[in-house]
Amino acid sequence: MALLFAAANALNISTPTAPWSVGESVTETWVSAPGDPASFYLRLYGSTETVLVAADVPTHLGQITFAVPDVPKGEWSIYAVSEDIKQVYATSGRFVID
Repeated sequence: MALLFAAANALNISTPTAPWSVGESVTETWVSAPGDPASFYLRLYGSTETVLVAADVPTHLGQITFAVPDVPKGEWSIYAVSEDIKQVYATSGRFVID
């Protein structure tokens, strides 16, 4: 599946600095700017799968807390995407879920 990156957006998602654990409550943060979408979908991207963690997230909130879903251990990234997953607004760096 091809993903289009929105170069004009300034949305910047933070990268977790410590490993996450399945079931753990985590808070993900981001910084936005004028011109960013009003809302987005937050997804985890691993080497073989993608998992929705939050839908229709209001951009102006700057953070969201959720439970880490039951996913395979390994390296993941967080993506802020459009509902149809065709447009990527921002990505985090890689981090570990253990």
